[in-house]
Amino acid sequence: MSGKRAACIEDGFLFKELPFSERFAAAAEAGFDSVEFWSWRGRDLDEVAERAAAAGIEVGCYIGTDRGSAIDPADLELYLKALGESLGAAARTGTPALYIFSDEIGQGGMVKPVSPGLSADRKMESLVRAVSAAADLAEGAGVTLLLEPVNSVYVPNYFMDTVAAAVQVVRRVDRPDVKAVYDLYHQQLVAGNLIQNLRAALPYIGCIHVADVPGRHEPGTGEINFSAIAREMAALSYDGTIMFECQPRASTAEALAAIGSFFPRP
Repeated sequence: MSGKRAACIEDGFLFKELPFSERFAAAAEAGFDSVEFWSWRGRDLDEVAERAAAAGIEVGCYIGTDRGSAIDPADLELYLKALGESLGAAARTGTPALYIFSDEIGQGGMVKPVSPGLSADRKMESLVRAVSAAADLAEGAGVTLLLEPVNSVYVPNYFMDTVAAAVQVVRRVDRPDVKAVYDLYHQQLVAGNLIQNLRAALPYIGCIHVADVPGRHEPGTGEINFSAIAREMAALSYDGTIMFECQPRASTAEALAAIGSFFPRP
């Protein structure tokens, strides 16, 4: 299985035992091609770029739209302003992709309320327009936008909670620099049927996220059949990014061993 292998180094995820500044080198030593974290705001971007360069690892992706809801026409300007700021950050860290969302998610996984009276159809139309406008901004920066569905079990009221909905948006926007994320953890919670859904979505997928259910721990700790998932990814010749967004149940060393048993390095 080819493609990039990315490690989520957000606090509480892989290499959680180390200070943030030391996780870049640790991820490189463990054989990852890139690292990802959630918000760039509040990070020292110069240090991030320096640490990544010193380790010889890419800062692959982080959140691009953290303010404004794409499903609310009243938030479009705010949504695009946040993306513009994130594109500036990406230029500083050499980051080739950004995650974008349908809703603004605040502290504790709370979704920001949108304007009253918006039907599901109006929300979808607004989302398609917002993502199209976002693609116009990102095109000039050479950055790929990764549209991520988020489960509505732990993030109630999140609009775009299935990969099928994200694929619908990607198809309608129809831009080569806009892809969907297939997050196995989120999708198991809301939809299941992971293999068939992967087959249907694969042409529109830019990244696959790996974590088990329950707990968002490393593969093999829960109910997802990662042996079957890995075989299917190989059979489909998936060559995009695989991002391990796992919270180690115990230690990072044990989590890496589990990852390697299902997704060995080439």
